[in-house]
Amino acid sequence: MAKTSDSTAIGRLMEVVSWHGQSIRHFRGRGVGKEDVLTTEVFQTLDFLPRTHFLSPVLLACKGLATTARDLLVDEAESLRIEAHADRFHLRADEATHQARIAVDPDVVLETPEVLAFVEAKRLSSSAAFNRQQLAREYLALRRAAGPRPCCLILVMGSGPLVRVRGESGRREPVRVIQDELPEVLAQAGFPLESMKQFADEVEHHLLWITWSEIEAAVESALKVFNSGDGSVDAAIARTAGPILGCVARHKK
Repeated sequence: MAKTSDSTAIGRLMEVVSWHGQSIRHFRGRGVGKEDVLTTEVFQTLDFLPRTHFLSPVLLACKGLATTARDLLVDEAESLRIEAHADRFHLRADEATHQARIAVDPDVVLETPEVLAFVEAKRLSSSAAFNRQQLAREYLALRRAAGPRPCCLILVMGSGPLVRVRGESGRREPVRVIQDELPEVLAQAGFPLESMKQFADEVEHHLLWITWSEIEAAVESALKVFNSGDGSVDAAIARTAGPILGCVARHKK
């Protein structure tokens, strides 16, 4: 799938940063600890590296029950469109204004005509938390955008599989977080509440998760066995993989 001129990861990151107002100063120090920067570094690298050798092992390391979508992502790895900081999804696409449409902005989209995945990443800090309705909105937007295609929501976290929710203490199962917020989100999106049970029952089968450490480990293992037979190519691959190797130590803040 051909990329458009405005779909580069760095360009989209700059767009995201531009909306931070006075808090943009928190990106000083090379953006260490900022999840947008970490996500861009890692997934842009996975986009550029030979995907069968590097992205596929990362996807296979994802845990959860969305195995049909995961296996399709692996099979389609070389043809995936990898879009960082996507802003083209809405819960109410028929509304006139951006705010009324209820924008859903996954950190990364992995897509072919056969499969769709949203990636939602959190920084390495133990205090990193999702907004209350964030996962339910992404799940519903994913299902709507996927249509009949297999699809999955991939959570990338500092540790797993439990998640923090802003304003709540402790950690919770992401499936329950989504299910608890679904009635309100379905109403916001204009879905009939009769569809509530189906959407709620199917959450677990559309969810995967992986930690940043596991992504780093998968890439490091792949790099050790990669051998193109050309020393220059192998050196280029090793340089390209650099942003992922050491990302946990670099961004842990």
